[in-house]
Formats: sequence, C-alpha cells, structure tokens
Amino acid sequence: MLLAIVFNLLRLDSSHSFAAISTKTYFEEFVTTLSKAPAPFHKPSSPYEGYFTSADLKQAVDDDFLDAGYGTTDKNRGWKMMPVSKPRGSSFDEAKMLYSDIESALEKGTVIFNSAGAHIPALAKVSLLATEASNLPVCLNLYITKSGKKTSAPPHTDKQDVLVVQTQGVKHWKVYAPPNSVLSPSADPFARGKNDDNLPKHKLEKMSALLLDVCMRPGDVLFIPARFPHTTDTSSNVDESQQTADADSIHLTIGFDNHVWDLNLWNIRRAAFVKGGLNDSLNAASALNSLDDVNLREELLSGVDCSFLADDSHSSQASANKVVTALMAIDKNLAFFPAPTREAYVETVEQFQHTGKKILQEHKAMYLAAVKEGEKRDTEKGATKEELRARMSLFRVPKFFDKCEDAKIQLRKKCYGENGYEGAGAGAGRGRGGGGEGSEENNANLTKKEMKRLLKAKQKNSK
Repeated sequence: MLLAIVFNLLRLDSSHSFAAISTKTYFEEFVTTLSKAPAPFHKPSSPYEGYFTSADLKQAVDDDFLDAGYGTTDKNRGWKMMPVSKPRGSSFDEAKMLYSDIESALEKGTVIFNSAGAHIPALAKVSLLATEASNLPVCLNLYITKSGKKTSAPPHTDKQDVLVVQTQGVKHWKVYAPPNSVLSPSADPFARGKNDDNLPKHKLEKMSALLLDVCMRPGDVLFIPARFPHTTDTSSNVDESQQTADADSIHLTIGFDNHVWDLNLWNIRRAAFVKGGLNDSLNAASALNSLDDVNLREELLSGVDCSFLADDSHSSQASANKVVTALMAIDKNLAFFPAPTREAYVETVEQFQHTGKKILQEHKAMYLAAVKEGEKRDTEKGATKEELRARMSLFRVPKFFDKCEDAKIQLRKKCYGENGYEGAGAGAGRGRGGGGEGSEENNANLTKKEMKRLLKAKQKNSK
C-alpha cells in the first residue's frame, strides 16, 4: 500500500508560529509517495532549526502539568522507560514535574515526552497539520538528550513511520534494514529492542545491513519507516562548533499511527477470517513472522494509505477497494481456501474505515483544543491560578485518547467477540497523564480525594 509522507511541515514566521495558509499548502514543498517497501532517507537543512529549544521546553514545563520518562537499559534487556519525577507530596504543586527533574534525569538517559503534540500547545499545530495532510492519526513525541552520551537510544524498532526533526543540538543516527522475522518468529517486529526483547548492536549488525549513518544537525529531517531498527548517540560531535556540540539535543518525532490503531492489512484480514468462522493459519503473529514469502509478509504488514480515511468519499472508497483487492490476491497467492468472500472483506474494511475515521477526528479535535489553549494563554489577562490549572493538559488530553481507545476496543469486539483477540489491550495509551474529564469549573474545584486519585494515576502512567 502507499503511504504519502509529507515534509516541510513548518512554515514559520518571525515569531515561530505557523503562517495562516490553507491546509493544502501546509505541506506544499515536499510530498513523497513511498512504496509498500519504503526506505529511510535524510534531508539536511529545513525551516525547523531552532523551532523548539530548551528554553521552549522549560516554559512548557512551567506552564503545565506534564509527564516524561527517561530511557534505561541493561545488557540483557531492551529499552525501558522510567518516570522522570515522582510526587513530592499530596498537593498539586508538590506533584508537578519541575525542569530540575528533567535536568537530573538527563544524567541517566534520554528524556521522552510522549504525545507532546497533544500536551504542549507550541507543538500542537505541527501535529494538526501532519494529521490533516496525511489523513492518518499522528503522534508527536519530544526527545531531549544531554551531549556526550555514547548511547542515547539502544537499537530498537517502532510501530510508526516517523519523521525525525532535529531542532537543537546534534544527534548521530544509524538506521538498519529490518531483521528477517523468520529468525525470531516470536518477537514483535514493531517492538524489537524494547522491554524484554534484547537487540544488542553487535547482533543487529550481523543480521541487518546499515542503511544510513548520519549526524543530525538543527534543521535536519530524517524519515524512518516502521520496523527499521535504529540507534543514536550524542558523542559524535567532533566536527561541530563548540556551541552546537555542547547543547542538549532536542528532536521531535512525528509518527504516523496506522499500525497503532490496527489500520494495516494483516489486522483487517484476520478480522474477516474470524468473523466468517474461517480457519486462518496466519492469525498468530508468529505465523506471520515465519511466512517464507517476504513480499507477501511485507504486504500484510503494510499500513493503509493516506486516502483510506479521507473526507473525500471518492478517494476513501477507491482506497477501500484497493485493500479488498489486495487481500483477495493475498489469499489466492497463499492458496487459502475457504477464504472470506469479497462481500465479507468489503464489510470488514468498511468497519475498520468507519472506526479509523472516528479516531482520526478525535486526533484532530485534540490538537485543535491544544492550539486554542495556546492562543488563549497568549492573549488572556487576569486568569486565576485555579482557572489556568483547570485547563492544563492533565485534564484536557485524556478524554480524547479514551474515545480513541474505546473505538478501537469496540471494533475488536465486533470482529473478534467480546474478549477481543489474544494480546488486545486498551489501546495506545500515549504518554497520558492521569486525569478526569469534566468542565473547567469542576476541574478547578477538585476535592483533595479526587486530586490524590489523579496524581496516583499520573504516577502509574508515567513512562
């Protein structure tokens, strides 16, 4: 399937804000259509240089109630996240993460702000524009690493196709071809080198070709497809000016989340088989990983293209038809009989499309709410501390992710039954801070008991 990844995300004016131009021209300079076997690439120099700096991050932390984690690993396990801060007491102010907490965590590893585009208004416009241009749910994370780290991220893979945008400092990247999943059929190809899956560099270099070896400088952009292993460091800065080399590295990752929300051919196909009561030997991930035909395996792991969830009914219908045709061709090539009928595939694709559009709209609404909050903060005067606290992302963001996760769960129940399928969870859970919903007034007048509940949830959800 095709995935249109759009570049030149920012059009900056002198105040580092986006120009007020139509959606179609937000991404006008660089639109690259990638084949179903996309390759990573590096593009030096763009308008991103200096867009988001340490000073901007400090301001964001001061203005809001944010969560962050730092990456940690050992010799026998993959990359894991640990919370940057823990509540110092039961009050709101005592639970709030401080920038000094981040500075301390930087001594231990890379600090990561999951879903920063939803929580930090200054980054919400990037997220909104990428979501609108790609017609896919997008998640923007922020990474900050102290200079001089020999390993800022050990080798690992991700579930998203990502654009990496370097905004401050320097970071060295190595990107490799995906390992042959037949060699590790039980491993999740979207999460190699994470949690209990160990993917040491010496092992990776024996089984995967090095595709890119680049030093990212402020303004550079790098594209890494899902499942392509990569590793980073901030110690390879010998050719940089002292000022650039000494600065903490900050980069943004703009992730296109079709796989996160089950929007790929494998999930659609397995759902059609289960709904039809048909036996599918590829239902288990280990069976898919063991498939000898690499081209078919790659096609099954392909995400839907950028027209699948488009508002334009003609484009979305054409994309849906392509998915149905591709799935029927896969069954024919695999000699799977009995297989779902065309009508069964059409019905299943429509269900995934309907749910995907719901999730896409929630992402747009989430980023728009953050944009509006940023504009409100810039212009309002005289707001009380309680009023500002009530509008923090701790309360604003979770309701949108809850709706997305609920939509995903309901789809799984329709396709796989009340208990879903093996491994089905609550959804993405994207770096959410704990928190409830409700009006600003209710949030501003939280009882002590409710605040403790929220802070406990925040601590539990720290990554």
